[in-house]
Amino acid sequence: VKAGGVNLALYGIGDNNAANNKEVTPSFSTSSPYELFDDFNIGDKIKGGESWEELLSYRRKQRNINLAFYVDKVAMKRWLPTIDIPVPTQYYNRYSSEMPENDAFLRLGVESSVNEMIPREMSYVAKPSHLRHSDGVVLFRYLKPVDDPVVVEDDRGRVFIGRYNSNMKEVVDDMEQVSQKVARYIAKHFKERVAVGSDLDSYDEYFWALSQVTPGLVIEERITLWDDDMRPAMQFQLFVIFGRVYIARWVRGLSPWGLVNRDGKVVTWVGMPDNHPEVPNWVDWPKVIETAERVGANKDMIRVDIFVGVSADNLEVLDENASEKLRKDAVKIVVSDCDLSPELLELEQEPSIMHEAARLWISGYKTGNYKVVPNTEVPLEYRKTGKLSERPSKKNWIKTKFTLSKFESMGVNLAAYRMPPSEMDDIGENEEPFELYDNFNIAANITGNENWWDLVAYRRELDSPGLNFYVDKVAQKRWLPTFDMPTPRPFLCRYASEIPTPSANAGIPSNVKTIFTMLPQESNYAAKPSHTSCSDGVWLVKYVDGVTKVAAGGGIMNEVGDEALETIARSLATNLRKNPREMESIALKEVTHGFVVEERFTGLEADDRAAMEFKIFCFWGRVWIANWRRGHNRFGLLHRNGTVVDWVAKKEKHESLPDWVDWVRVIEIAEKLAQHKDMFRVDMFVGLPASSPALRDGVSEEEKKAAVEIVISEFEVHPTTKFLDPRLFEEASRLWIAGYKKLNIKTIPNNEIPRSFLETKEFSAPSESRVWVETRHTTKDFQVAGINLGRYRMEAGRNNAKETGLLKATEKPFELFEDFDISDKITGNEAWWDLVTIRIGLKDKPALPFYNDKVALRRYLPSVGVPMPKSYALKYGTELSDTGKGTNEMIAVASMLPEDHDFVAKPSHSCFGDDVWLVKHHIEDG
Repeated sequence: VKAGGVNLALYGIGDNNAANNKEVTPSFSTSSPYELFDDFNIGDKIKGGESWEELLSYRRKQRNINLAFYVDKVAMKRWLPTIDIPVPTQYYNRYSSEMPENDAFLRLGVESSVNEMIPREMSYVAKPSHLRHSDGVVLFRYLKPVDDPVVVEDDRGRVFIGRYNSNMKEVVDDMEQVSQKVARYIAKHFKERVAVGSDLDSYDEYFWALSQVTPGLVIEERITLWDDDMRPAMQFQLFVIFGRVYIARWVRGLSPWGLVNRDGKVVTWVGMPDNHPEVPNWVDWPKVIETAERVGANKDMIRVDIFVGVSADNLEVLDENASEKLRKDAVKIVVSDCDLSPELLELEQEPSIMHEAARLWISGYKTGNYKVVPNTEVPLEYRKTGKLSERPSKKNWIKTKFTLSKFESMGVNLAAYRMPPSEMDDIGENEEPFELYDNFNIAANITGNENWWDLVAYRRELDSPGLNFYVDKVAQKRWLPTFDMPTPRPFLCRYASEIPTPSANAGIPSNVKTIFTMLPQESNYAAKPSHTSCSDGVWLVKYVDGVTKVAAGGGIMNEVGDEALETIARSLATNLRKNPREMESIALKEVTHGFVVEERFTGLEADDRAAMEFKIFCFWGRVWIANWRRGHNRFGLLHRNGTVVDWVAKKEKHESLPDWVDWVRVIEIAEKLAQHKDMFRVDMFVGLPASSPALRDGVSEEEKKAAVEIVISEFEVHPTTKFLDPRLFEEASRLWIAGYKKLNIKTIPNNEIPRSFLETKEFSAPSESRVWVETRHTTKDFQVAGINLGRYRMEAGRNNAKETGLLKATEKPFELFEDFDISDKITGNEAWWDLVTIRIGLKDKPALPFYNDKVALRRYLPSVGVPMPKSYALKYGTELSDTGKGTNEMIAVASMLPEDHDFVAKPSHSCFGDDVWLVKHHIEDG
């Protein structure tokens, strides 16, 4: 064993036993010294007689963050490929800090996040990045159905699962149940971290470097052999001492198969099994040695663990009829792990083996020609942070049943992104650039390694002016009709700033009472805050024949009393003061608080359930998939062509869309709204307004279908929808990333958002956009100057009285006193308390006080023939001195009170009954 030209094997043998110096070989002066990384140097501790365990104790107590790098499985799996050292194909490797935080995960925490990353219908190994040996390691084997290469609903293949130290066993649970169990098992290790503390230094088992590794997770390709795929992979654990392999422990799982020397010969030893006399001829042993020594370079001792075998998903090679050549050509040599403090295990049966390892390790320091040099191998990022970022575009995308073969935007097939035979990004395939609104752009964040929740997190944290416009429900309901996009009829859309301010002096009631008076009476509607998501604060109201039914959220409606409407008003008022949940997007948190009350939609059955809804996910202006549902009840998923997706939650009764759904129109609307956006979700109702005449008794099915409407419910830029099968969102993330990697993109200013919104974060309602609801109190005949005001905006297609054609040139116009005129403030959307507030706020109207002046009115009205109650005293304060009682106001007023008449006494300038007195004289009894 040579290092720096010195044969370390001569140390301590024969005449050299006492010669612990560097003159045992004449080649010392002419050979370049072995460059030993300073992090590994324990030369100042070496005495010369240490055992293997004593040497490991030195290593375990070294406090150097660079050593943690070599036992950090996430860092090593990201770093080794950068120096062309192969590792198993990586499906996911993440530090716990890289697990995307999302509201969808709050209920299950890390477990749910891990579950999103676990491959389906593939074989894999999942293991914590920060634990030793086989702790937390799970082996997963998947076999597709024998007769059908495509997994179908009634036969999802066979699933086997096991620990690293055991053969895998078949389980009867379905794929999702198994994945959830695996996620639960792995997730619990995220909370485990090797104990840290100076009080542990005295324990031999305490390994400081391992204690510094950030908890994480590695999910990678499972390597196996063709002889028995139920067992763990074949592995060589190579002890590399001063850059040279000393011996390799040959194992399969925890079963020892033998020891192999550097020359590839099986070593005879006490614990040697009889059935493995030599390394198989298909093992490229020189390549194994080369790989191990490349990793072991510049180190005094490291164990490099290498798998030799084939991918567990290479079914052609694993077939029992596969040729020897096919198998040999498919063999992989990949680095599994590294260990700086390896256990002895069965090697303790023959201590001389590790005594020799210790002698060589000591020899490197006592007789070796070495020079301590700085560690240039550990990346600077890791030295500073204790973590290593993943390289851009190094994620291995897995082809599944949901992987599309075609998904075009600007003539570019985004579905080809990083799927064979297309492995490159091919940026700029489209001559005409995709014009992307600047406030949707997340190109600076994209590495190409993201999963769905990483991308959603980018969007959640995107602080772009104007992005809040798309999640502001008030703005949406006011803006969409301005360019003929269909929405449910808005009964009431208000920002908090548009609600009259409560005032005891002015008689404006509390927000709860004001909102209550604004709510549609005897009507069907949906009420919801403008600034929440996930059905928070949503109310559905159904009114039929005097009976009101209500549901909170998207549930089933139940009959309620009159107090329920006040509950809804109180909920809307309370939400005006409540902020969105912490895990919501910055865009939603920027939305001005308000609420929307709109026409409720339902199905053709007019039942007590929520409307049929399609939540449509669009990427780069094109529909990917639609979530088909009614309230919380998911019916299925739909492809862009309208066919139902075959997935784990597919329902037989929803095999196809109803024939009354105009799917072409749905797609047309969604893609028009998704233009210039990388990812956008458009939610639409398809059905009938709950008050539609088509729902009355006696209407035929065909008439109902003909009356069906398609309306836009809302948008979402930060969707938190969670599907049962994570492979769906793997495809979604691939398509989202593909646009940034394959398209020629031109970022443009967003000219879709009204400038007034950018300036104020509010979008004013267009005039006469409010929909009025006809009730039993609606006036049908209210004639003024030849116009029936009672029909104002109660007839379809007529916006205002002047458009009805009833105003004739010969009609005398209504003469309105100028002091009362508020026409410049009227939009046609006002409720009662809005109008009162306008009137209260009028200034510079000198005549208006006259109509509130009780003294003036009682003096004036009789003069024009308007009867008033008989007045016993009418006085302004300035007139009290006329009574002859001097300046004592109390005496003056008392002298005017009738002693033999019943009367009412009140101030002339107050209202609401303030200081009003009713007096009745009982003359007969005094």
